[in-house]
Amino acid sequence: MPAQVVTLLEDHEGCTWGVAYQVPGDQMKEALKYLKNPGYLSPAPEEVIATQILACGGFSGHNLEYLLWLADFMQLCGPQAQDEHLEAIVDAVGTMLPCSYLT
Repeated sequence: MPAQVVTLLEDHEGCTWGVAYQVPGDQMKEALKYLKNPGYLSPAPEEVIATQILACGGFSGHNLEYLLWLADFMQLCGPQAQDEHLEAIVDAVGTMLPCSYLT
């Protein structure tokens, strides 16, 4: 099963910070082809995302590890940026594990 990736969804009242890359016009078509992910779930309930996270991994490791690193980073480096969706996914994963070490 393909790995889950972080996807930014449009939110006119939200805030995003990080790095942005500008792709030159002549490379746009190739860049978009590279970025299309056949495993993209589209917006889904946190429980569905949590189930996929527990079942999937990719070249960089298991999705559970990625989720926990992301949640830790957000708490340490962006505490002012409350991400309710991320927190709900972490909570959903925690309820699915046989023993919870997420608290």
